[in-house]
Formats: sequence, structure tokens, C-alpha cells
Amino acid sequence: MPRNLHHANLLVGAPKEAESYVRSLCVNLGVKLINNPDFFVFRMETFGIDEARELSLLSARKAITHRKIFLISPERLTLEAQNVLLKTFEDPFPNTHFFLATREEALIEPTLRSRMQTTRISKSSIFGSTDAEKFLSLS
Repeated sequence: MPRNLHHANLLVGAPKEAESYVRSLCVNLGVKLINNPDFFVFRMETFGIDEARELSLLSARKAITHRKIFLISPERLTLEAQNVLLKTFEDPFPNTHFFLATREEALIEPTLRSRMQTTRISKSSIFGSTDAEKFLSLS
């Protein structure tokens, strides 16, 4: 897990491991996921401009819980969607965290990658980390 959790995170690895990583982080933070109105998962074949606009609108709404978490785990991410995400990630709302999962870092445009903290996911990086405690202490 990253040392300091950034508002926009690129998770490079298998989709299931990336999702396990985010879920494990949430559990370590005490964030309940079941029926959580501020936990959003976009798991689909193609994440296009419509989905990116929906995510942008959801991220702009006031949080019901302490923090909003978005997991985006598509098979394919269109260039248009990446441009919308770029704008969303440039000016994030407080206590909002985005996790974009991809198998290959090169599939993400360099300008979007430059706004994100990259973490390579493996089974060993999912469990046994103290980074959740560090995340809680962030302002």
C-alpha cells in the first residue's frame, strides 16, 4: 500500500487483487462497505464518457459518511473518459479518494497518470500493512 494515500490512485495489477486491496484498506480504516452510500464501484467492460461524467457528478455531491471512495475497475477505459477523469482528479473534493485499477500502466494516458499515485498490486501487498493507520492521520 502507498505510504501516503493520495486522492487519486492508480492500482496496477489483476482486477480482483486491486478490488481486494481497496476493500482491505477500507476494513483497516473502519469504513463499512455494506450499504455505504459513499462507496462506489464501477466494474464494467468499458468505462466511457457517460460513466466518467456520472462518477464526476457523484464525487461532487456532499458525502453522507466521513469519506467517499470510488473504485473504477474496467476492462477498457476510453480516451474521452480519461479526459473527464483528469478534470475530476485535478480538483477533488475533501475526503474523496479514487482508485483506478488497470492491468497495464501504459493503458492510462500520461497526463492522467501524472495526477495519480501508482501502486503495483500483488497478493502480498493486500494484507498486513500499517498504511491504514497512516491514512487516518492525514489531514
